[in-house]
Amino acid sequence: MNKSSDKGAMSLKLGRDTNGNKTLKVSFTKRQGFSIQTNQNLPETHRMTTDCFDYKVAVDELRGHIKRFGTLRQRDITGWSLFSEVA
Repeated sequence: MNKSSDKGAMSLKLGRDTNGNKTLKVSFTKRQGFSIQTNQNLPETHRMTTDCFDYKVAVDELRGHIKRFGTLRQRDITGWSLFSEVA
């Protein structure tokens, strides 16, 4: 999951934003989380439902997205920098 224990365990949940767009809510037990719209950003995750959610696929896709396009805050929270190895 998360490399650094000071951030706590990572949790993923599908949801909707105020405009009705599907989002992946990323939260941590010890840090404030964030949400990413899934439509074009996370296409595999976008096809998932709450009943049929593959955590490993979602994490792998999220990791790739954050490494390429994530903000500094998202990279700091997850520990996935542009140059870190895929774990």
